[in-house]
Amino acid sequence: MDGKSSSNTAGKPIRCRAAIARKPREPLVIEEVIVAAPKPREVRIKIICTSLCHSDINNWKLERPPAIFPRILGHEAIGVVESVGEGVHEVVEGDTVIPMFLPDCGECADCLSKKSNLCSKYPFHCTPWVGRDETSRFTDMNGETLYHFLHVSSFTEYTVVEVARVIKVDPAIPANRACLFSCGVSTGVGAAWKAANVEIGSTVAIFGLGAIGLAVAEGARLCGAKRIIGVDVNQDKFEIGKKFGVTDFVNPRIIGDKTVSQQVIIEMTDGGADYCFECVGLTSLVHEAYVASRKGWGKTVMLGVDQPEAMLTLSSFEVLHTGKSIMGSLFGGLKPKSDIPVLIKRCMDKELQLDLFVTHEVEFEDINKAFDLLLEGKSLSISIHIATIFIKILEKTNQIFSSIIVVATTTGEEENLKLVTTTRSANATLGSENEVLRSESHHLLELVSAKREDLPVGDVRACFNRRSSSSEEEIGNPRTRSDFLFFKVFILKSFIRFEFVCVEKKEMVEVTGKINLQGKEVKDTVVVADGS
Repeated sequence: MDGKSSSNTAGKPIRCRAAIARKPREPLVIEEVIVAAPKPREVRIKIICTSLCHSDINNWKLERPPAIFPRILGHEAIGVVESVGEGVHEVVEGDTVIPMFLPDCGECADCLSKKSNLCSKYPFHCTPWVGRDETSRFTDMNGETLYHFLHVSSFTEYTVVEVARVIKVDPAIPANRACLFSCGVSTGVGAAWKAANVEIGSTVAIFGLGAIGLAVAEGARLCGAKRIIGVDVNQDKFEIGKKFGVTDFVNPRIIGDKTVSQQVIIEMTDGGADYCFECVGLTSLVHEAYVASRKGWGKTVMLGVDQPEAMLTLSSFEVLHTGKSIMGSLFGGLKPKSDIPVLIKRCMDKELQLDLFVTHEVEFEDINKAFDLLLEGKSLSISIHIATIFIKILEKTNQIFSSIIVVATTTGEEENLKLVTTTRSANATLGSENEVLRSESHHLLELVSAKREDLPVGDVRACFNRRSSSSEEEIGNPRTRSDFLFFKVFILKSFIRFEFVCVEKKEMVEVTGKINLQGKEVKDTVVVADGS
């Protein structure tokens, strides 16, 4: 039924952690916050993985309006629907989704047209609120309002987003890559593919080879551009750019008195580039890009974000007599709900080189390190693992019927509370003969599922004996052994939830409430794995 959720937290506030920007240019502070329940046509999402974008950095630096603090930044992410508000039918609890800063309502004239990606029902503006009632869904533990960022706010374990800004995606895509589709990579690839419609055999010039500029290069490569010229003051960007299809490079600092446009690019291309892209956010570069484009059919696309008061001045004589065009492109001209799935498929088919964009990965606790890396120019894109357990599992789940691997060890004062390592398998009745629950070396628990729909809803028992001082005992019959681990399996849409419970001498005793994930303790007794 529309707007119905079955989770225990549905309709209730959730207490979780968030990285809060309390003051401009100061390190983010991880604190506990309260996330309100979603209102009508809203979705509450458990964030799996997020990434850091220059837009986050720029707004973190701002000290005057539209700056506003305290705020939860972040707008590139992937997560799982925890609950939905009234009237939501597009997604349900358990769906894997990507939140977007740009809405796609699917109802207004703009969303229904192929000519625009600028929704008129939910006009895009940089508001510190969520929803059309202009209120926040975040408060800190003192009751102070925390402001939203670009309608997403993903530097938190849970967030609330309008359903018009949510895209349901295949959970098989790696979470630490999929989060990039929320902004930068999609913007660049889309600009070449949709906004400019780069043709096979054409020449492209890209001003600024940051993450977006390199994404433009990747998009131009996929479109079949013959020549891709990168322009950047960092000479190292040429070698990086080659991976994305950049064929030529111009460093304005080493060309002497020559101008990039008139005396370099026009000369290199015998008249100018067919398509030029400004990816920095400087009006001076927009003009350079326009001049560098070919007369008659040259097209310049603006992608960089300059200061709101920055003015662009062009000669009316030049515009009239050269026949060139210039356009702005928000989100690369992509329509989120129809075009993002296409990019995801191209990524899964190994056509779109998404892996090359992620140069660093950090845990949520190290989010300020991500800021430092980006500020120092040492990174293109940084994936930030919010739900550590989620991400470690989803990285291993790349195919529809692939294995679910949980690297976890229950912790306790006594040895018998720990998961036993053994090379033997334990056949557990999981609804079909093709499904086996087994414990392997290095505390690796693996559930091999032939078909998700065959998994039962209810209790499944598997026996794991404590390690003997001399040798490992065989996995025994849970009905006769005194020490074993009890597994409760639930189907939660496309996800399976494991609850770890220790059974000691046939008496149910809950484990300490911690799961050790590759040496990292996570205070949560529930592990959620992709069960596709």
